[in-house]
Amino acid sequence: MPEIHLHDRLRAHALRNAHPLPQEVSIAIPETPNVVDENPRARCVIGLAGASGVVDGIAATLSAVSSQLTSPAAATMTAGSSTVLWSTGALLAEAGNWAASGYDKLAGVTNWLSFSAGAAGFTATRTSGNTASYAGYASSALWGMGAIANTAQAVADSARNPWSRGFQVASGALNLSASVLSGMSVRAADNDESDYAAWYALGSSIAWGAGSVMTLASGSLASVSMSSVPPPQA
Repeated sequence: MPEIHLHDRLRAHALRNAHPLPQEVSIAIPETPNVVDENPRARCVIGLAGASGVVDGIAATLSAVSSQLTSPAAATMTAGSSTVLWSTGALLAEAGNWAASGYDKLAGVTNWLSFSAGAAGFTATRTSGNTASYAGYASSALWGMGAIANTAQAVADSARNPWSRGFQVASGALNLSASVLSGMSVRAADNDESDYAAWYALGSSIAWGAGSVMTLASGSLASVSMSSVPPPQA
């Protein structure tokens, strides 16, 4: 007589009682949605902020290079390119501000002051004599005011990631230092102290570049906070 396995007995019992055998249950676990990926506005804001920081960093690098060039023509061209990128970075940041769910007025003030500082700096590279000096001082002053507004915006934005705000404050302090060194460079150039002017300009560019790194760090941490915000419902 063939051996009857336990599984066969269970099957026979189930058939007699008109009950199906237990089936394997498959539970579909929904994936956690990536809110930033699903929110075009958040992606746009983060992308523009990142692009602004990168452009600003390139502008600072070109500024540092221009301060050490011995050829007047090359230095002028490099410095001019730096100021154009400076204003471009400010416009990208302002575009991100407009794309955000709520327009930040202090951030807007910062962006337009930075744009104006870049424009004044460009004027300084394209003129000479007193006009260039006045434009250089104006650029430094606008830069400093933008740095102060940037710091104030970080302090006022209490809802944001504290580390993000801290990096933004550091960026403001570094940019304020850069603006002071920039003004000192203009003054040294007016006094025909070309060596001092070059070193002040280099120090300003280094502080500016470090500020750009702080801005990128601040933006990266802010994007983490944005990931907890659901996309707008239609």
